[in-house]
Amino acid sequence: MTLKASQKFTGYTVAILSGMLFGLNPFLRLVARNAGMSASGVMLVSMLMGSLISFVVYWIRRDRIRTKCILKLIFAGAIGAGLTGYFLLSSYSYISSGSTQVIHFLYPTFICLANVILFHRRFTFAKAAAIILSIAGVYLISDFSTVGSIRGVLLALLSALTFAAYSLLLDGDQDISGLPAPVKIPFLLLGGAAVSFLICLLSGNLKAVPASLNTVSLLGCFGSSLIVLFATLFFAMGIRMIGSSPTGFCSLFEPITSVIVGIMLRAEPITVRILIGMILALSTVVVIISEDWIPAGQKPASDR
Repeated sequence: MTLKASQKFTGYTVAILSGMLFGLNPFLRLVARNAGMSASGVMLVSMLMGSLISFVVYWIRRDRIRTKCILKLIFAGAIGAGLTGYFLLSSYSYISSGSTQVIHFLYPTFICLANVILFHRRFTFAKAAAIILSIAGVYLISDFSTVGSIRGVLLALLSALTFAAYSLLLDGDQDISGLPAPVKIPFLLLGGAAVSFLICLLSGNLKAVPASLNTVSLLGCFGSSLIVLFATLFFAMGIRMIGSSPTGFCSLFEPITSVIVGIMLRAEPITVRILIGMILALSTVVVIISEDWIPAGQKPASDR
């Protein structure tokens, strides 16, 4: 049985909103970093703030879930919010942000292929076209102004693999896939905060975090925490409503948003290459939505 049109519309809308919010997040984190915080410190504080806010909502709603589900959600958050962020941050030290972006955004392709190989879902012409368009689009959007190393490539590839694994866990695990999205968020962010704490501890940055907190850095972290909270919520909602593969491809709105905000706030140049890349990335989402939005001859949910 196919999803109702209204549910599909909501699913694609929140998935696109999630990508747009994630695209805004680096600019808010930059506010905190410019105020003297380390990248890992910003990640830790924003994750803790987001987790705290979502736990307040969780207790107000009086939600209760099994311990087994809680542990699985924390594990998923550790992978998706924690390790992905760590691998991304680490890769920037070795390769350009453009190279990192291209490699990281292979994760929609990984999700799509994993669904085909592991869950025996159909590999259609539209999915093949989406993969090609997404890789080409992100490649054209990205900046390759600096030369990188194989270590940076591997770190960026790990960020793509961990986020793909996170998405597949939310979609495919029977214990947590059916849970309401608001119930998942506190534990997902808690898992991310736990990994961020370990990163700060092992890197020796933990002691510097309290000293670097000031009004500006706290505002930046608070803004980032809200972005992460709602982006994670919308991403989880998208996966539950339309599946991990379409949600992953809708995440291409993240680099598009980053480019647009960079042009508006930092007067970054816009070129024909970037415009073509944005059009290709948008075309990816159009292709995926067009394939899914079929009023007749409807597809089973297992093809998601």
